Amino acid sequence: LWQVTPDGSKAVRLTDGAANQVRHRYEKLDPDEEWIDTSKAIYLSLFGIWNKKSGFARLEPGPSGALTEEHLVWLDKSLDRLAKAKDADVFEYVSQTFVESPNALIAGPDLKDAKAVTKTNPFQNNYAWGREELIEYKNSHNERLQGALFYPAGYDTAKKYPMIVYMYEKLSDNLHRYSPPSERNYYNVSAMNAHGYFVLEPDILFKPRDPGVSVADCVTAAAKRVIQMGVVDPKKIGIMGHSWGGFDTTYLATHTSDFFAAAVAGAPITDLVSNYGNHHWSSGIAETDHIETGQQRMEVPLYEDLQAYIRNSAVFGVSSMTTPLLIEVGDSDGTVFFHQGVELYNIARRAQKDVVLIEYAGEDHGLRKKANQIDYQRRIFQWFGHYLKDEPPASWITRGEPYLDRERELRKLKAASAKD
Repeated sequence: LWQVTPDGSKAVRLTDGAANQVRHRYEKLDPDEEWIDTSKAIYLSLFGIWNKKSGFARLEPGPSGALTEEHLVWLDKSLDRLAKAKDADVFEYVSQTFVESPNALIAGPDLKDAKAVTKTNPFQNNYAWGREELIEYKNSHNERLQGALFYPAGYDTAKKYPMIVYMYEKLSDNLHRYSPPSERNYYNVSAMNAHGYFVLEPDILFKPRDPGVSVADCVTAAAKRVIQMGVVDPKKIGIMGHSWGGFDTTYLATHTSDFFAAAVAGAPITDLVSNYGNHHWSSGIAETDHIETGQQRMEVPLYEDLQAYIRNSAVFGVSSMTTPLLIEVGDSDGTVFFHQGVELYNIARRAQKDVVLIEYAGEDHGLRKKANQIDYQRRIFQWFGHYLKDEPPASWITRGEPYLDRERELRKLKAASAKD
């Protein structure tokens, strides 16, 4: 953080985050504040870029008016939501880890000797729970990367477990995020741990004009690092993601022959060529800008580097696809045109690949209806249960399911959930 005069004539560095790899953020404690008063103590949140610790610091004005940083609390947990009482020197913040439910703590101005004033989710003591670990690995460019690894509930060191890799972009910062099991959160880490899976959330560094190639490079490196630890079965690794994570998943499913045993992709982007001419339907903005300067990072128009667009699209790798793939779409998706998922499904099916499409009527980019959320999570576990645990396949995996039959089942789920 820097203190700069309005005319730009003087700049003073207040923190040294770059040297210590700590991210500082200003904490606005007075909702009515219109500017930062440097004659008073200024509170900052802290986050360790590489160790994932977090805490709070304070900038104190000295006799000369210069601000000096003082670290107040720094823990191997997630600490956030700092607040102050309006008319008293009483502060509150929230603390959590993957195994500790979020709780509110109160303390004085120094934030020392904080006391918990809540005890959320006491039910957790009645259940087996996983644990978290931060791993490190490198991609083919020798760049340092990290991943959050979550162990199965009741982990047994004598066993090797199946693993699900959930991906998007940079997910290692989720290391200390508490995730209570939920049948409505269909990508729930604790639910996957409870079903006996390791879960890996890796970081991905995307190279310009090569988003798909970057995914294959970074995610396979992360998975190999866990394999080296000797805790997972290398033949039973699944992949999963939604939206941009769906792009990651479908690309891996079609471009990493025999490495991954099963895949689940929700609302995926599968073809940069055909999607280039689409609209982002919820905003009315053409996809051209998003693809060139957004997450896809293609930099140039389709017609200036067609081969890069082809090289990084899942549909063009279908011929070598060996990973069984489950695709989920909502036919009212305003963010990713649902035909992207349908396109890959039809091409893969024509190529006689193991692929199943679930299409939820009236659903947007994420499922909102409780019955659909429960249904999708159940199918995810049936899919991975078959391919990663050798469980007998559900009938919808081997025989498909007529649309009307699925609608009847969803109505039953909706009626049952309404009673709960």
